Amino acid sequence: LVQMGYTPEGATSELIERAVAMTRELRDRGREVEQLTAEDILDFIQHEDTYDWVVPGLLERQDRLILTASEGGGKSTLLRQMSVTLAAGIHPFRTSKTIDPVRVLTLDCENGRAASRRKYRPLLAAAEHLELPVKRGQFHIECKPSGVDLTRAQDRAWMMRHVEQIKPDVLIIGPVYRLHTGNPNDEELARKVSVVIDEARVRYPNGTQDAG
Repeated sequence: LVQMGYTPEGATSELIERAVAMTRELRDRGREVEQLTAEDILDFIQHEDTYDWVVPGLLERQDRLILTASEGGGKSTLLRQMSVTLAAGIHPFRTSKTIDPVRVLTLDCENGRAASRRKYRPLLAAAEHLELPVKRGQFHIECKPSGVDLTRAQDRAWMMRHVEQIKPDVLIIGPVYRLHTGNPNDEELARKVSVVIDEARVRYPNGTQDAG
C-alpha cells in the first residue's frame, strides 16, 4: 500500500479501490470455508426456543442482571432477600412458589461481617418459618467492606478464585461503585467492571451474575 502511494498509477479513487480489495483479501485469507451464521429473519424465528432457567420466568443461566437506583433505593436489601430465597428454593417475587434451590455466592463489597450477620439472620429465620431452610452449602458469603478494584489483576483474581471454588449458580456482587476506585460516574470504568463479570460468566458458564 505504501509503494502504491509513492508510485501512483491511475486516479486516486482507483488506488483506494485496489487498497480495499487487497485488505479484504488479507482479512479473508484462509477463511473461505468458514460457515457464516447470519440468517434471514423469517428463518431465524422458526428455531425452537429452549430455556435453562435458574429462576423460572426471571433468570436464565448465564444471564446478567444489573440493578440501578439512587442511593438508599433498596438495592442491597433486595439482593439480600434474593440471596436467601434463591438458596432456600423460594421464588424471590412469588414467595408462595417453590423452585429448585440455587447455590448462591454473595461478594458484599460494602457491608462488614457484623452488619451483614444482623441483616441476614431474620431472613434466614423467615425461610425456616416457611419450612424451607437454607441448607449448608447452598449460600456462601464474603464481606469486603473496603471494596475491590476489578480493573486490577489482583482483585480480579480474588473474585475468580471465589467463583472457581464455590461454583455458584448465582453470583451476587456489588455495589458497582465499590468494584473500582475511580469516579463512580465514569461509564468507562463501569464498562471495565462489567467485562470482568462477563469473563466469569464465560469461564464458568453454569451460573448467573447479579450486580447492584
